[in-house]
Amino acid sequence: MRFRQESIAAADRSEPTTLRTITRAAGWSDNWDHVVEIRPNMTSDEINLAAGTNGICWEGIPEDSAGDDVLPTGSYLFLDGSTVKQTTSWWETSNKPFDFSGTASAIQADEQLVASDPGVDLRPQ
Repeated sequence: MRFRQESIAAADRSEPTTLRTITRAAGWSDNWDHVVEIRPNMTSDEINLAAGTNGICWEGIPEDSAGDDVLPTGSYLFLDGSTVKQTTSWWETSNKPFDFSGTASAIQADEQLVASDPGVDLRPQ
């Protein structure tokens, strides 16, 4: 929850920041260098490509939900090189703190982020 709160605060400020700055403010350690988004129905091959890993059979990948009573969910996967360090979930598109559209597939720890819509989400500059 603290991570989400810090992400919202960073988007509200409308000043460039980094994901590392946000995670430090949330009390997380610095033992990671990039993050990838795990979206519903991604395959293990797609996750391995985005994460820079090879041959991992990922489990627990969220599936698209059918119906209005189920919120779409996903995760952010924090890695140090190809080693998974931490995950955090997002739910419902409006609660995703980061906009990965237009990025290669990962956000680097010290990459500049800007608010794509103040108070909503952050994206690479």
